[in-house]
Amino acid sequence: MTPGFAFCNKSSYDHMAFLFAVESWRLQLLDFCRDWGLPAKMVAPYSDVSQLPGDAAWTGFILNKLDDPDAAAYHTVVSNRPLLMMLASYMPSDGSHEVLETSGDEDCDRWIPMGDGREMAAEVSDPVQGDTYPMTVTVAGETRQVLVSDYVLPAYFDRTQSGPTRKMEALGLAPHLEPFGIAPGGYAVILGRDGNENEVFGARPVHIEHDHHPVALAAIARKINRPDSRLLRRLRGKRSVFTGDLVAVDSSGKIERL
Repeated sequence: MTPGFAFCNKSSYDHMAFLFAVESWRLQLLDFCRDWGLPAKMVAPYSDVSQLPGDAAWTGFILNKLDDPDAAAYHTVVSNRPLLMMLASYMPSDGSHEVLETSGDEDCDRWIPMGDGREMAAEVSDPVQGDTYPMTVTVAGETRQVLVSDYVLPAYFDRTQSGPTRKMEALGLAPHLEPFGIAPGGYAVILGRDGNENEVFGARPVHIEHDHHPVALAAIARKINRPDSRLLRRLRGKRSVFTGDLVAVDSSGKIERL
């Protein structure tokens, strides 16, 4: 098993709830890696910072308060070590979202051709981020249902494939989502046909150019204001259409409206 995620609870979040959350992420990541043909990754909880393994690819902290008051979770790099920061009040589904997207595109540099001259960022949870499903999790002989984030399947990024495009569809919990479609509450980052423009949309299913969804826009607003966010890593040096306004993002992550 390849190095993966090590989590430490530094908040008032209940210890058993923390253990159940991390176990749900471990089980879901096994499903995700099978669905996407990826090597399985470790996900484990630790009770103290001193116990965190040095070989973990990502270290995560659950905190009562983040340095960004508008963020629910984000990742950054400190002393060349990747870190995931998560707000306790948004546990556990936001943690699931971060684990999945980091696993799906760790370097945040993959773009998938849409077949019409545009490309979509390879973010596996953003298009369906408004939806969660329960996982049955057992810790120390106790069993609970834990909500985790939905995610898209390989068929979502391939119009030639048939079958489910999202995990909740495969589980019989959600309707079919067309390839490159956006579920309610979701959004996507799209590279325009000219190769020089990123368009960010939150939309109802399929109609990705219209009907901005308030939940999606709130998520985009949180991310576009963080200089170390996954979203800005994609947008640096490009232009972005955001909630109807054109903005420029320079190499330092600074945003200027045009």
